[in-house]
Amino acid sequence: YDWGLPGAGILIWHIDESVIAANGPENKINDDPKRRAVDIEEADGSEDIGQSYYFLEGGYGSELGTWVDFWFKDNKAYLYKNEFSNSSIPNTKANLNNAVSHITINNFSDNNLDIMTFNYLRGFYEEGYPLSLTADSSNTAYSIAGLVEDETNEFFFSCDSGNIYAAGAGGGGLFFENKFLIAKNNSSTAIISLALADTSGNQKNEFLFVAVKDSLYGFSLDRSNVGGDSLAQKLFSTGFNASIISPVVIKNDSIYLACNNDSIYALDFSGNIINSLSTVHGVADIAINTGSRLPDFTSAVDYAALAALNESGVDLITYNESTKTFSVSNPAGVDEFEVSASPNGQFAVVDMDNNGVYDIVFNADYGIYAYNLKGFLISGFPIKPKLLENENLVGTPLIFDADGDGILDLIASTSAGQVIGYNVNGYSLSDFPLSAGGGIETSPILTQLDQDEGMELMVVTSGGSLYAWQLALKEDDPQIFWTQSNYNAANNVLSEDKLTYKPVTSSLMPSNRAYNYPNPNSGSYTTIRYYLNEPASVKIRIFDTAGMLVDQFSAPGDGRVDNEKKWDVSSVASGVYLCQIEAKSDGGSESKIIKIMVIH
Repeated sequence: YDWGLPGAGILIWHIDESVIAANGPENKINDDPKRRAVDIEEADGSEDIGQSYYFLEGGYGSELGTWVDFWFKDNKAYLYKNEFSNSSIPNTKANLNNAVSHITINNFSDNNLDIMTFNYLRGFYEEGYPLSLTADSSNTAYSIAGLVEDETNEFFFSCDSGNIYAAGAGGGGLFFENKFLIAKNNSSTAIISLALADTSGNQKNEFLFVAVKDSLYGFSLDRSNVGGDSLAQKLFSTGFNASIISPVVIKNDSIYLACNNDSIYALDFSGNIINSLSTVHGVADIAINTGSRLPDFTSAVDYAALAALNESGVDLITYNESTKTFSVSNPAGVDEFEVSASPNGQFAVVDMDNNGVYDIVFNADYGIYAYNLKGFLISGFPIKPKLLENENLVGTPLIFDADGDGILDLIASTSAGQVIGYNVNGYSLSDFPLSAGGGIETSPILTQLDQDEGMELMVVTSGGSLYAWQLALKEDDPQIFWTQSNYNAANNVLSEDKLTYKPVTSSLMPSNRAYNYPNPNSGSYTTIRYYLNEPASVKIRIFDTAGMLVDQFSAPGDGRVDNEKKWDVSSVASGVYLCQIEAKSDGGSESKIIKIMVIH
């Protein structure tokens, strides 16, 4: 394609390394015309090169390229605008689901001189990133971000090899500018978790704690006390007579962790065991998040979180993978409900619908799910992004309100290397999806990396590359609710804030929250949904259009949440039915009528 050089213009090639990795051994990197590994970006916006045209077809003669495929100032092609960007034709988006690359090449000069010029911008990346930190692992076990000093954050992550890395503002290392390895764990077992501890309350994390199978290690983050090998000083190693099944949790001046002998251990910052509590339910003021990373995991609890959910105290929320059920324990008892999809990581506990009541949010394989504490899906969920074959969501969704409008936003990562963003109404956030250029196995992290006006989004790939993007979030504008897998760098997801209930309306049963889905219904069931501002006794009656009673039954009446009841329509005739939802409480009664269409 260099027949016109010099003098014709500039050629731009798109290199897709994922195709090279997949098809290179068979020498088939360009066999798929729709996904070439080495593809020329034709400036005229028409993909002609490599095609086959008949004599009378419009593209005839362009199969090997033409002069309008070059980039230069006076290109007269109809779609040409002297810019190669996210919005041009062609554009700079990645092949993977059109992820935004944030590459802009514009202002190409004339092609009538020996030298041509253009402007190049790779926006949105944080200065110094992305980094390729390690090639010693096939996947990444755990990652956190936390304050280290000067009110900036460092990003820590571990690999299967047991090595631990850290990077911060400007892409520099924790102790030394160009050295990212800070600690080594010589065990062949994967690291379960990392945790940071601020012992003095001065916004500086002095300690790093690492859990590996049946041992806990402590390291100093004091920059003046780095060893001769340029690594963090190892402070202690404490062994247990059982396997660790939870991330390390930091609360005040203590370290907590759970083992598969049904015990929670409390240790001081020197690694001394100061207390042993039987059962995972034995600690009232810390959050133990148990995870099933180990093959000998025996606890019935796969994930757990403590939160100050109501006026009466702290509630414990747990998830059991074997039964696919959540349990919500509170002073009044235990509520259990089954979910239709399993979490792929720790769940978040956030008020998603802004009614003053906490909800449970998690990533499943193919969607982001949000349930209220009675087990009903929040309206608008699940959010199901467009994914590739064999691609799934991983880790925990990050949750924040970018502009303070009361509409929450979510960010999640995928196994194929995407970072996606949606609001609770299912609309994609601007600048998303992002592409990390490699597989991801952990949650992204939202943090303040360098004391600027915006927040940074960070993610580590399974190959050990670290990406950081500058988000358009000013610290005084967004509300940040969930920033990383276990809420914060101490892995303590205890919510200190008790929410105040916000009635949707003054009525017992808001009319705009009473409906059924799907509607029309062509299956065996339709689900009747309604919201109650306070507990009530609910009766549902179904009538045909002639006013004859077809069915009637009682339904749930929990207050402050959406309630649901399935109606079996397998034995009723096709047609339109009137559904009366009647709710009676101590404060009065209300009745709503909705129309249900049944199609067989």
